Amino acid sequence: MTAKLGNLIGGLKRAVIEAQRCVCHQHIEELQQFFIPDQEQDPAQSFPRAPGPRAWWG
Repeated sequence: MTAKLGNLIGGLKRAVIEAQRCVCHQHIEELQQFFIPDQEQDPAQSFPRAPGPRAWWG
């Protein structure tokens, strides 16, 4: 059973893309923990908003 090089490369590309999607989704879930308040958090407690990008340009 021989596989063509193009099919092998195509399969590897699909595997890499799928792995990147899984890792990206995991990172998004981890970041949400920092930016989305917990249900048990006191509503009066809030964090300052970051300045917009133009604030850095002066």
